Amino acid sequence: MKNAMLTIEKAVSTKESRYMSRVIRQVTKLRRMLSKPVLTKTVETYISADSAVREQIVGFLAGFADEKMQVDTPAAQPAAAKNEPAEKTEEEKSKDKEEAAWVRKMQGLPEAEIFVQLLFTIVLLDKKKISDATAAASSLIQRAQQFNRRTTDQLLSKGYFYWARCVELTGRSAQIRNELLSAYRTATLKHDQIGQATLLNLLLRNYLEFNLYEQADTLMRKTSFPEGDASNNQLARYLYYTGRIKAVQLEYTDAFRSLQQAARKAPQGSALGFRKTVHKFIVIVQLLLGEIPDRSIFSQKGMIASLKPYLHICQAVRVGDLASFHHAMQVLLSRPTLFRLLRWKPACRHIRIFIVVWAPSLILSLTCFPILVFLALSVLGAWGDFQDGSDLLVDRSPAPQRDQDWSQKDQHGLLAHLARRRVRQAGARVCAGHGVHRGQVHPGWRYRRYY
Repeated sequence: MKNAMLTIEKAVSTKESRYMSRVIRQVTKLRRMLSKPVLTKTVETYISADSAVREQIVGFLAGFADEKMQVDTPAAQPAAAKNEPAEKTEEEKSKDKEEAAWVRKMQGLPEAEIFVQLLFTIVLLDKKKISDATAAASSLIQRAQQFNRRTTDQLLSKGYFYWARCVELTGRSAQIRNELLSAYRTATLKHDQIGQATLLNLLLRNYLEFNLYEQADTLMRKTSFPEGDASNNQLARYLYYTGRIKAVQLEYTDAFRSLQQAARKAPQGSALGFRKTVHKFIVIVQLLLGEIPDRSIFSQKGMIASLKPYLHICQAVRVGDLASFHHAMQVLLSRPTLFRLLRWKPACRHIRIFIVVWAPSLILSLTCFPILVFLALSVLGAWGDFQDGSDLLVDRSPAPQRDQDWSQKDQHGLLAHLARRRVRQAGARVCAGHGVHRGQVHPGWRYRRYY
């Protein structure tokens, strides 16, 4: 906890957002360590006694008992203090004075107070006290809005996130839509990119919860995601919502691209539930594109059981077994699945058409390809033979050996006489069909025309 407060002090003194981002990343680690004694000591140390926030938090803490007592309580400290020396050295006294001065300085920082409120909201949410957590998150938002400081932007965005989550758990998400829109407008005017990213994702999540895909698509087209200061987690959420919207609108190529980027941007060491959902959508959209997903998708650590029904569907599509496909679909539709979110009837129809029409055609084409090649080569060879020597009028085979006594003029005259006689017998149709016209010479003939 002290390291987080030191980082907050550094962020305030240097006015750099990266230090506050480091504090936000430490919330996940601190969340596992929070308990009633730890939170009570934190409130007494870093929030001034005349603050209204301190009275509110102390009042909330007195209302519930701590179940996990993993740290020493303040009551055990006097017993340990008896073993300490009665007098302190000058060095220890100077350290105590510096510590007291630093604590007084931290009590005057609004960022420390808002951070403690954020931790308190998380504790209430983990203990399933939704109404108290909603009130605490609302108080955090009001407190942060009183200060026009860049260092409070990330704390304010986290406050909006947990506030929207608490309201969603109570089933009143539709009532806060206008407030989220107003907060997004304010964040845009103040150039708060972190707040814009968080509130945009909250609005898209709110629309998708009530299947308002047209409104979500309109919001997505009218706005742009700020990729400058936004974290990868917010970008992964935005890409995931974009993929869902595009998939419902039957824009499968854009949906597949967005979902793949969301899977890459998601944290690989955690967020297992998010990655499961993203990969389920990836499998469905890839099937609707007419492609078979890679087998490695279904063998990822922690996803084998959840992706097993989708593996059965892919196997049925790959083999072309319509009965297995219907059985796998019945297993999926027996519980809430993603096919219901993606207009599963058109999706099933497209996949069924692929199984019935394209899969057999593909298998037949691969099987008959050698036969088709052989037939094509045979036809081409026969056509070449026809052009080489199958003329009706003239035999284009090599001329027989003649006696050397014959003159060249006699040979041409004899051939011309024979050709004229055959042409007269066959008729004008034969001449027209083979390009034999008056004054022309066929390229295969070995004599000149004299008529």
